[in-house]
Amino acid sequence: MLLAADSTPKDDGCQKRFCVMSARLCGPASLWLRHAAVTVSVAALAIVLRTAPGSGSAQFHTLTEAIATVIAAVVGTLAILRYRSRQDGLHLMLGTGFLGTALLDGYHTIVTSDAFDQFFPSAAEALIPWSWWASRLFLAVSMVLACWVWRREATAATWISERLVYTLGGLLTVLFFLVFALLPLPPAYFRTLPFGRPEEFIPGALFGAAYVGFVRRRDRFRDPMELSLTDSLLIATLAQLLVMARSFALFDAMFDLAHLLKIAGYGAVLVGMLASIHRLFLQHEQAARQLATKNAELSRANRLLARRAEELKEANALLQRRNEELDQFAYIVSHDLKAPLRAIISLATWLNEDYAQTLDADGREKLQLMVDRAQRLSRMIDAILRYSRAGRTRGTPERIDTADLVAEVIASLAPAETIDVRIEGALPVVTYDRTQLRQVFQNLIDNAVKHLHRPHGSVLVSCRDAGDHWRFEVRDTGPGIAPEHRERIFRLFETLRARDEFESTGVGLAIVKRIVERNGGKVFVESAPGRGSCFAFVVPKDDGAAEMSHTTVETVRAGAPT
Repeated sequence: MLLAADSTPKDDGCQKRFCVMSARLCGPASLWLRHAAVTVSVAALAIVLRTAPGSGSAQFHTLTEAIATVIAAVVGTLAILRYRSRQDGLHLMLGTGFLGTALLDGYHTIVTSDAFDQFFPSAAEALIPWSWWASRLFLAVSMVLACWVWRREATAATWISERLVYTLGGLLTVLFFLVFALLPLPPAYFRTLPFGRPEEFIPGALFGAAYVGFVRRRDRFRDPMELSLTDSLLIATLAQLLVMARSFALFDAMFDLAHLLKIAGYGAVLVGMLASIHRLFLQHEQAARQLATKNAELSRANRLLARRAEELKEANALLQRRNEELDQFAYIVSHDLKAPLRAIISLATWLNEDYAQTLDADGREKLQLMVDRAQRLSRMIDAILRYSRAGRTRGTPERIDTADLVAEVIASLAPAETIDVRIEGALPVVTYDRTQLRQVFQNLIDNAVKHLHRPHGSVLVSCRDAGDHWRFEVRDTGPGIAPEHRERIFRLFETLRARDEFESTGVGLAIVKRIVERNGGKVFVESAPGRGSCFAFVVPKDDGAAEMSHTTVETVRAGAPT
């Protein structure tokens, strides 16, 4: 019975106790003890019954064979059903062997009746023992093949044709039927020999070989059916060698004991098969409980994710409002603070112009310093405004020929003629916001030109294919940057030289970083003191990623047409 997935802890305890009990009864550790007990018991019964007076009857024989036929048919059917779900050669061979044996055992059952004497060319004294022998031989051969397949599957993938197995099993069964129906059979009993039916040694030896084959690989036992199969093979071996081989007449004590042992052997396989199926039900139930637990965890995770998504949505909305407030603040700064600054600058300029003659040199220097400081503050306010808007206000992306764009930037910067600023190689066509990409190139090239720190030098703009993106590079021959300053230069208002020595707001590279990262790229710097610097940024490719500019711009110097 398959239990519900939400079984109570009490049910779990019962199942665990069942599994522990099964392991103790069927575990490989108790295999030898159990088999030794079976061997001693069968041998003792054979000795006792060999000298017991009296004999059985045809009715008892018919009853035992009918029971054996039913059990064999059930075992064969269950094995084929397991093969359908498991697709292993062992269950295929077991199913075919026991179903064929059930047919032969059924035939062996009905030949006991006098009503069928006229249909067979052989007398009952020959037909009954030989039909028993055929059934046992068929099953013994099937067990040897099942053992071979089982051992092969342990070391390599073995493919067995299901149709071939069914065909051979069916043909062999039909062959036995035809032999019994068409050919006269020789005598089965040899009463002058120590063993009345020596032919029983053949299936007995095959059963024994299959038993040894399974037991030698008992470390592979993972299923109760495999353990029970060894019990069945041992019983079959003993029944053939110690019991039926010592039968000297139909329905004697050894004859009846052999039939009872056959039922026991079939029953052992049936018990193992049912135990295996029951274990499957338990595993299915455990898997169902685990699945229910995982589903519950997944449901909780989904609810948590939904809450996190709602929180993220609220956070994004809050961030949007903060950005709008920042834009408003930047506007206020640029409008409300720059107005008084312009007044201060104008006033200081007037004082310097109108009262320059009344002030001494020190006064004029301080007045000029005040004008310079006010102008610097005005430029810093403008820089804050540019940085706050960089990368946030986007236009419509468009296809841009970066060679033309860089040429326009170089022309607008108009570097000195002694500084060689040029494009090296071909530049691609990309999809980007034109204003933002222009600002990135302008800041990088202007930064390279400004920091050459000498009247002569070169700045090279190039690009290379880096897989799923383009890598643009602006390389200069300046003094280079020490490793400890490479992160610092991308911070707002950071400069490597004092502002009194070099006029700079320190916001150009910060704007580059902000624009590039907000468009899904990254900014890099490679530099060493005395070896120049290389600023690089990446632009993701689009559908036209392979297109390169057809414009050739070899060198653009200050004031040169583009």
